[in-house]
Amino acid sequence: MTKKTSLTFLERIADIRRRASLKFDASNEGFKRNGRASRYITLDGVLRAIDPLLDEHGLVLIQRPEVRGGMFGIETVIRETKPEIDEDGVYGYEPKDHPNFLTGFWPCEAAGGPQKMASASTYARRYSILCCLALVAGDDDDDGNVASGVEAGTVFDRMRAARK
Repeated sequence: MTKKTSLTFLERIADIRRRASLKFDASNEGFKRNGRASRYITLDGVLRAIDPLLDEHGLVLIQRPEVRGGMFGIETVIRETKPEIDEDGVYGYEPKDHPNFLTGFWPCEAAGGPQKMASASTYARRYSILCCLALVAGDDDDDGNVASGVEAGTVFDRMRAARK
């Protein structure tokens, strides 16, 4: 149920960031680091954590496939559930037209058949949401490494190694 609020759009986003409880809810036994299966948060886990908070603040999450600059990806939009309607009776959709609007685009590989594309799309949906809201589930989330061929290790481990 949507709660009436006097908070601005960005204050509502900040509240969601403060209150979202993201916990790893899956592991990948096929990809181990130090003998332990990599852990990550699923798309379902992300949505279960943020959907009630979005609803409480009168916000909605919209995701759709899109092609930008020849690259397939997922567009993520977070906006008010009851946006302003322009003089032509059309809902404003572009960020420049509506200040209470967040958007992000996460490119994903469109090659390799439908299973790989679906897997890449799910990954893109999950991380596009996290990026849009600047949320983190943990720094040892290795879920994307299997698909990308990157060796196990945290982002920070890989950054340190690259600087050496």
